[in-house]
Amino acid sequence: MNHLTNVTTPSGLRQRLNGKTGKKDISDPLDLTQEVAREPRPTDPPHPARPRSAPWAFGSVAGFLLAGVSVVAVGVLLSYQPPTDPSKFFWGVPNANVSWCECKYERCRYISELWNTVSNITMLVMAIWGLWMHGSRAGGAGKLAFGCLIFTAVGSILFHCTSMLWAEILDEMPMFLLMLAAICEQRNTSLFTRGTYGWWLYWIILPGSFIVGCSSYFFNNFGIFHLTFFSYVVIATTNAFLYMLRHDTGREHHAWLGAALMLAGYSMWHVEQYACRNSQVILGHSVRGWVHYLHAIWHVFAGVAGYNMICYAIFAKRDAQRRELVSAQ
Repeated sequence: MNHLTNVTTPSGLRQRLNGKTGKKDISDPLDLTQEVAREPRPTDPPHPARPRSAPWAFGSVAGFLLAGVSVVAVGVLLSYQPPTDPSKFFWGVPNANVSWCECKYERCRYISELWNTVSNITMLVMAIWGLWMHGSRAGGAGKLAFGCLIFTAVGSILFHCTSMLWAEILDEMPMFLLMLAAICEQRNTSLFTRGTYGWWLYWIILPGSFIVGCSSYFFNNFGIFHLTFFSYVVIATTNAFLYMLRHDTGREHHAWLGAALMLAGYSMWHVEQYACRNSQVILGHSVRGWVHYLHAIWHVFAGVAGYNMICYAIFAKRDAQRRELVSAQ
C-alpha cells in the first residue's frame, strides 16, 4: 500500500483503502467531495468508459414527452364538456375521470372536497423538507423527484378543491414524472437499471408506458393511469430492495418505511374506491360516516412514503458511486 501514501483522499476512502488498520469502515457513504488523484500504474486496469452524451438522447426524451403531452391535450379537447350548473358548484359541475366518497361542497362553498384538499399539506411539507435537507446530495433526477412531489401536492390540492378534469391532470401528471425521476435516480444501482436491462427500461419501457398512461385522458379511463402509476411504484420499490439486499448503506429505514406506508395507504385508497362504487356500503354495512377519510389518510401516507422512497434512491445512488470509486483504485 506504499504507493498510496502521498495520495490525497477523502477521509472515508482513506480508511477503506488503508487495510492495515483492520477496523470496520464507518465512513460516510455520501462523502464524495473529491476524486482520488494519483499517477496511473502500468498494471492498473483501464477505467470503464463513460457513455458520452449525444444530441439524439435529449431529442428522444423530448420527443417522448411531447408525444405524451399531445395525447393529453387531444384527450382533454375531445372530452371537455362545459359546466351545466355553475350556480350550484363554485368551480363548475365536476367532470373529472374519477370520483371520491367525500360529498362535494358539503363543508365549504369554495372547496369541493375539504378533507381531501387540506390533507395534501403533509405531502407539500415533506417535499419541501426533502429538497431542503437532501437537495445538495441528490443528482438532477433526485432534485426533480422532490420538485415533482411538490407539484403533485399542489396539483392534488387543486384537484380536490375543484373536482375538475384540468385539475386532475395537474395532480396526476406530476405523479408520473415523480416516479420516473425516482427511477432515473436509481440508475446503475440494480440489475434492471444498468446494462442491457437498463437500456430497455429507460429507453423503451418507461417512455412507452408514459405515453400509454397519458392516453387515460384520451379514453376518459382512470384505470389506465392507475395501472401505469402502480407499475412505476413496483419498479422503484423493486430496485430499492435489490440494492438493499446486496449493500448496507445505513439508510435502509427509508426503503422499509416508504414501502410500508405506500402499501398501507394504497390499501386504504382501494377500500375507499370500493365503497364509493358501491354506495358506500361494505359487506352489507354502511360506511358513509367515515370511509371518505381514508383518501385523506392516503394523501398523508403517500407524502411521507414518497419522501422516504426518494431519500433512499439518493443515498443508494451515492453509495453506488462511492463503491465504484473505491473499486477503481
